[in-house]
Amino acid sequence: MELAIRARGMTPIQETDKRLLSRLARGDVGALESLYERHARAIFAFLCRLIVDAPIAEELLQETFLAAWHSSATFQGRSSVRTWLFGIAHNKAGHWLRRRRPQPLDEDQDIPDPSPSVSELADAAWEQDRVTAALAQLPTTQHAVLELTFYHGLAYAEIAEILDCPVGTVKSRAYLARRRLAQLLADLADPTDRRERNDER
Repeated sequence: MELAIRARGMTPIQETDKRLLSRLARGDVGALESLYERHARAIFAFLCRLIVDAPIAEELLQETFLAAWHSSATFQGRSSVRTWLFGIAHNKAGHWLRRRRPQPLDEDQDIPDPSPSVSELADAAWEQDRVTAALAQLPTTQHAVLELTFYHGLAYAEIAEILDCPVGTVKSRAYLARRRLAQLLADLADPTDRRERNDER
């Protein structure tokens, strides 16, 4: 069976996803639960980083899988099911962001052990807050490209499917996003660091 799947250029996981979607199109709710268990965590993380509001991201996650259920019969198989689900999630997030500009929430950051010093904890929290704040200032399309590239490891071709644009557009957005992010991170640097850089000049 696995050899037959490979002969068609698909991995066993992709084949299973597509079978689950076929079952879902026939009204099999258990297939939806299986797809949710497999992909919900990654999609929720993607939505959280775009929206910066966990309760809203949770709502959009549910909307994503509900939409997948309703449109499962229209899936044409030109991309993986995972890419298709990310595309639905991206559309849901984009629609929400167009309706309302969210305010970032102050949340505790999970810092791994071994027990770091207070200053190390502060530095780590500051750096993560700085990156989160900088990402939030990027245009949604550029933000999404960086999230899908660096946090989810997707190829440009997959991202193009999710964002419904040419691969060249994804590449240009990634380039512009990196440049803009570097500028924003410099602007959000610790005042002490900025003074040190100015003194060096």
